[in-house]
Amino acid sequence: VGIVGAGAIGRRVAALCKAFGCTVLAFSRSAVSDPSIDRQVSLPELLAQSDIVSLHCPLTEETRGMIGKEQLEQMKDSAILINTARGDVADQEALACALREGQIAGAACDVFDKEPPLPADHPLLHTPNTIVTPHIAFASVESMEQRAEIVFENLYSWLDGKQLNAV
Repeated sequence: VGIVGAGAIGRRVAALCKAFGCTVLAFSRSAVSDPSIDRQVSLPELLAQSDIVSLHCPLTEETRGMIGKEQLEQMKDSAILINTARGDVADQEALACALREGQIAGAACDVFDKEPPLPADHPLLHTPNTIVTPHIAFASVESMEQRAEIVFENLYSWLDGKQLNAV
């Protein structure tokens, strides 16, 4: 499994993959030291070696279109791309083309170049071996409970005259 973006979420995904016995590669803009990550590699090496590529990086000028035609060509034809980062990290047209042509085996996307609902002619709605969800993959019972705990912790702290999570 290749993890693109080894921040808090990417490292958590790496730990889950490791629990299933996967070898985990990571590409990150900074050095990564995590027991769940076997090797930090370049993006081309990660794409060429991974059976699953999972995107977990923020959308910046550096990452916009990071996965385009050239990068999709570097992936195995049996590979699956998962995008739960930001839609514009992967070029939607290039991804749809790669899926239609069998250049990669499949994709799962929870994020898109625009927020859902997507127009009926969106390219990823008409590609084989593609799972799309309307930006709700985070909405598990556990995540909602954790969000509520964070909100209450912040409220109680504020009522005590303390500030958490100062931005």
